[in-house]
Amino acid sequence: MSLGGGTPTQTEKAAMDNALANNVLPIAAAGNDGNNRKSYPAAYDSVMSVAAVDSVLSHADFSQWNDDVEIAGPGVAVRSTVPNGQGTEVQLTRTECLGGRCLNGAFVQSGFEAAAFLGSAEGDVTGNLYRCNAVDGLGSPGDCSGASGQVCLIQRGSISFAEKVQECQRRGGLAAVIFNSSDALFTGTVEGSTIKVPAVAVSGLDGATLESEVGSEFNVVVTRGNYDFYDGTSMATPHVSGVAAAVWSQNPKCKARDIRVLLDYTAQDVDASGRDVNTGYGVVDYGAALANLDCDGKQENCTLKKSGAACTSMSECCSGTCETKNGKKACR
Repeated sequence: MSLGGGTPTQTEKAAMDNALANNVLPIAAAGNDGNNRKSYPAAYDSVMSVAAVDSVLSHADFSQWNDDVEIAGPGVAVRSTVPNGQGTEVQLTRTECLGGRCLNGAFVQSGFEAAAFLGSAEGDVTGNLYRCNAVDGLGSPGDCSGASGQVCLIQRGSISFAEKVQECQRRGGLAAVIFNSSDALFTGTVEGSTIKVPAVAVSGLDGATLESEVGSEFNVVVTRGNYDFYDGTSMATPHVSGVAAAVWSQNPKCKARDIRVLLDYTAQDVDASGRDVNTGYGVVDYGAALANLDCDGKQENCTLKKSGAACTSMSECCSGTCETKNGKKACR
């Protein structure tokens, strides 16, 4: 469920509890407000709350963080389907002639994953890569003063994406490539400004590689298409749901609680050790879950709490059951 709101209701809670009791595993987005407020249905005890991480498995700054977050999935710059023709396709490739000469059209291309900025112009341009760093490398006025007829390479920083791209086009640049200040891929917008050149984003890792390729010829293409890049816990949730379905399909006799616990204890721990408010038990891991698929209700290798241990929610327990007995809640 890629949806949510800040107000719980007894009717909604009963529906989620009833789903789990009837062997349906509810999974929902934790929310995108970047604070510790809880979103429903994700925050109900019977629902797995999913946070978002980026391509280097760091917690996304927009992703809700609280003690109901149970697991995480890829949720930054996720390539996603959109209605026909309403998306954006991007190509960023280095073109290198074989043997220093292009004979009969012979060439090789090495590509980089890139996401078009919202508001980017469409286009298909080719030019040498030029590093805009005359001033500070961030796209300040004068940074791209030598970029005429070339593809601008600019680092992400305190200057807005629109200002960076405007500096490039003002200096005669053919396209702007902005690389992240961290290793991950990212998305952004240049809407609200007059952008006449293709503008794309790449990861910090690819940015480091591109800096070593300055002077080489690159082709930048931004066209309409059937895909686009999106951010959100709504992107992360389908990843977790898909893993749950794929693993469960290997043994349909498993129960919803078995699959839930399995995903939790096989998740890749990426933040604070153990369960944390940012990513829960970690990033969902299909390979590890499949390798440990065990639906006898015991989960021998479970790293969660064992029977009898104090608990506050069922997601803390290997059994998937946290019950109140004699006034105290414990795993059963």
